[in-house]
Amino acid sequence: MRSLYRLLLRLHPAGFRDRFSSEMLAIFDQFAEGRRWLLAEAMVSLMRQWVLRPRRQEAAAASGPGLALTAVDVPGSFPLAFLRGLAPALVLLLIMAAALRQPKTASLFDAYFEKARTLVQTHRAEPAESSESAAARPPMTRADDITQALLAAFGRHDVVALGEWHSTKEDSDIRINLIRAPAFAASVRSVVFECASAFHQETLDRFTAGGDVPERELRNVWRDVMTPGACMAPVYEQFLRQVRSINRGRGPEQRVRVLAGSPPIDWNRASADEVRGFVSHLDSFPAELVSGVLARGEKALIVFGAGHLWRHTKLDATLIARLDQKFARRVYTVHRIHGAGPGFAPLDSSSLGKLPANAYLGRGIPFPLFASSTTLAQAADAVIVTKEDTVVDPPKADAAWAAEIERRLKLRRGK
Repeated sequence: MRSLYRLLLRLHPAGFRDRFSSEMLAIFDQFAEGRRWLLAEAMVSLMRQWVLRPRRQEAAAASGPGLALTAVDVPGSFPLAFLRGLAPALVLLLIMAAALRQPKTASLFDAYFEKARTLVQTHRAEPAESSESAAARPPMTRADDITQALLAAFGRHDVVALGEWHSTKEDSDIRINLIRAPAFAASVRSVVFECASAFHQETLDRFTAGGDVPERELRNVWRDVMTPGACMAPVYEQFLRQVRSINRGRGPEQRVRVLAGSPPIDWNRASADEVRGFVSHLDSFPAELVSGVLARGEKALIVFGAGHLWRHTKLDATLIARLDQKFARRVYTVHRIHGAGPGFAPLDSSSLGKLPANAYLGRGIPFPLFASSTTLAQAADAVIVTKEDTVVDPPKADAAWAAEIERRLKLRRGK
């Protein structure tokens, strides 16, 4: 069966084979129980590539006094392409049809069809295990190794940015493990943290330095962010308490400082127009904080929602777009995806980087955030793969706080 699948791949156009055949064969090797469905899918792909795809030509590029043409894969005339793709596909369909006439084979095929579809969907986030795609497999398997990989990134870059899915335990564990490593505080002094309001920066500084801060005052740090109610999960308070813990016994020059990344709005006094003004600075405000850190010759960790840190999205003027424009490639972005983990994979040296960004990033968002041609490596520098995706629920809001959240949301809507 593997030889048949390889034949199907070899019948595809050369450009398609060069780009995808190794990946497709790796999927075939990994999912032994879904191979019948994969064979059928390969036949459909063969037809699509030769018959339905438009002819592709690449633009010529000038080189010195002459004209240098890049190699292209342009199928022949339409009738020839049609026959070339149709003939082998029909033969193989006949073979499969004959096999399905046997009751045992048919029942197996039916049972495997749905399972294979699930497996292939899962593979979108799970690196292959075969030798042909070993580069796609996250090379690290322990939390300590992920921490060491992030620390190593600080050795090559001034800023490491962790794109989080809000309120998830896995993202919380990653950043807490990182800041607890002794090497972190030895080289990084600033954390730009989305779930803290800059209106309460003085309170935040006092708390993380070890000072006494009443609970009622402290909770305003994460309550008063620009997105009402977004940072109520206990994982954010836990992070701040971890920073306070690692600062214990350190002098002012050795402490890690948390810079509140949410603009300094005073929710008790702001009008709807003022709220809209602050919303327009959701990305520019933290970008200026990072600029200040780099101007002092220091390094910074960014902990922000993933949408602020994806590159090449259809969103305008995001935090990472602003930083890249000003600081080129001094910022190293890391995003978490769901799959066979835990593991850490730099995308510039892994076949994961060639996979489409829309298939992995922006989950739950009902429209594609990236152009169809955008790859993971273009959207991020590295990914952390985890098996679990656990949302930590916030404590139930009392009636007064629930009403205040609703009031703030109305102000954001201009009411």
